[in-house]
Amino acid sequence: MIPVKTIQDTIRSFDGKLSQDGFSALCMAIYEARLYQPFVPQMKVIKINIAPKLHKSATATAKALERAVYDLCTTADKTVLASYQRSWTYEPPKPKEFVFTMAQILWDGVDRSGPAAG
Repeated sequence: MIPVKTIQDTIRSFDGKLSQDGFSALCMAIYEARLYQPFVPQMKVIKINIAPKLHKSATATAKALERAVYDLCTTADKTVLASYQRSWTYEPPKPKEFVFTMAQILWDGVDRSGPAAG
């Protein structure tokens, strides 16, 4: 399993603007989703599991994730976004799509992004 720092470094590589709360929520959600790979849990399970660590309710956690994904994807380097999912350069993904896509990519440290993926 790859270290948590790899998740943090990956999110920072987007070069987008995120609050500290948003950054923490996003990293925790990706980490939690990665634990379930290769399966995809319900997003509510992820939110329930990380909410206590964020000292927030599940509802506040959901809002923090929505805001974080939107902020990150609207301010990020478009080339980096496209290297993970081309459609993200046109429309910010929903938190579930972003979290689970990043969890799958970071699941075992194998880079599945880019043209050589497959």
